[in-house]
Amino acid sequence: MNRYLAALRAVAADRQALDEREHVAIDNARAAGATWLQIATALSKNSPQAAFQRFERIGKRIGTTRGKAHEAGCATAGRAL
Repeated sequence: MNRYLAALRAVAADRQALDEREHVAIDNARAAGATWLQIATALSKNSPQAAFQRFERIGKRIGTTRGKAHEAGCATAGRAL
């Protein structure tokens, strides 16, 4: 049973690492000038708003909502970009 619990802990750690990686990648893309529409397309999301909301949710999970994308996104995610 311990190996199964260890496997679950490993999955949780992997999920955390992927969330952090995605958050940084989105932040870097925005800093480089990518629009929320471009980010949505790259993430297979249906809209810029969905991409921004994902960025926000991930930020909450990893304990940060700050960053270049947050600052730029707050004012622009609601518009079609």
